[in-house]
Amino acid sequence: MSKIKDKIQILKQLEASFEKNILTDFNLDNILKMEKIKAGKFYTLFPNKTKSLCYFFFENIENQAKNNIKKKIRDEKSVSKRVKYLLLEFFNLLNKEKNTSIFFLNFLTTKPFLLKKIALNYSNKTWFLLEDKSVDFNFYTKRFILSQILINTLIYWRGAENIEKTKDFIIGQIAALGKFGYYKSRINKAFTKISENDFLTKFSFLHKN
Repeated sequence: MSKIKDKIQILKQLEASFEKNILTDFNLDNILKMEKIKAGKFYTLFPNKTKSLCYFFFENIENQAKNNIKKKIRDEKSVSKRVKYLLLEFFNLLNKEKNTSIFFLNFLTTKPFLLKKIALNYSNKTWFLLEDKSVDFNFYTKRFILSQILINTLIYWRGAENIEKTKDFIIGQIAALGKFGYYKSRINKAFTKISENDFLTKFSFLHKN
């Protein structure tokens, strides 16, 4: 727990650098000195520099969102509504940290594979939270679809920078999940063309949570 608190504290100390959009891997050491952050401690917590900061930022937002509405999730029976509540709260928190969120979203435009991994991990943890019992390809297709909804919404929010329009966008995407069976069927057909061993290897990190 202390490591998480230390990471959050460092993120707060770097907020001005995020807002000014001046932090890069190349000038990171200078910024650490400027903000009086011990380099040894920073690199222990964030070994991959901006990439590690980015990954933790979104993970922390995700955890906050789940904690904020855990009672609402527990009391709701509809899966689609539970997914909607989680996404809405996630973006509420992103919007509150707008400068930092935009900084990391700009960073992710140059790291598409990192964006996909963050989205897949979010989706994976969400379905586990909702106690999803899917097996075989259903396990992966549901995670793929939700991860794509997250990516679509991140891109929309970054372009609109308007939380109310983004909420409407989320609701529209969740409503489209009424066609979930149709999309899942199409994706399953595509996945069956891939070697199962290759597929499981590619997405094996989803089972590490």
